[in-house]
Amino acid sequence: MIGFMLVVLMGLGAYALQSGGSLFAFGSAPPPLGDVPAFTLQDQHGRDVPKADWLGSVVVVNFIYSRCAKACPLSVAHMLKLQTVYSAEDRVQLVSISVDPEYDTPDILASYAEGLGVRSPRWSFLTGEKDEVYRLAQDGFRLGVIDPNDVSQTSDLPALRRWLAHVVAYVTPATALAHSGEDHQPIQHSARLVVVDRQGRIRQYYDSKDADVLQRVERDVATLLR
Repeated sequence: MIGFMLVVLMGLGAYALQSGGSLFAFGSAPPPLGDVPAFTLQDQHGRDVPKADWLGSVVVVNFIYSRCAKACPLSVAHMLKLQTVYSAEDRVQLVSISVDPEYDTPDILASYAEGLGVRSPRWSFLTGEKDEVYRLAQDGFRLGVIDPNDVSQTSDLPALRRWLAHVVAYVTPATALAHSGEDHQPIQHSARLVVVDRQGRIRQYYDSKDADVLQRVERDVATLLR
């Protein structure tokens, strides 16, 4: 068991390093990091958004929620700047996916987007069934997300899976925390930006706290648009 844990930790540590560098850092793009699985979520206007809507576009994705008070504002601030950068580029989409979907209904997300000053019709705020959102985050994007208020995440899971979930949250930088009430514990999730190519494949991760994160995102998006 100890050996297995060490292997898992080593793998997670290596995975956490993926945010560094750019796609053409060594003269050629690395292979895709995985396919985004099929999904259907709803945007802030109540419209269904399947994975197929992403195909043909380079998509910059982050995971947020409207009540987030710590790392989400930084991640969203980057997306606001990218909204300006890509205002005339119809081959680029911005997507923010709520990890608090039971609260973040389309109407809530529409108000949230309006309050942020979102103007682009190509920036979607997505919500849906919690199981689907968390499966997309954890199994699809391989990003940590834990809701300690959810009994199914904290009690019904096997001990090993709960341990792995906490390790993923621990090694994922820029964990986002928010309090929605005195009896509500913070939701923990990754605040990375993720770039998805026009074939729906994950190509790179970026730590929101890195000083040059926007420059690297823009450089890599330009590479994928060629």
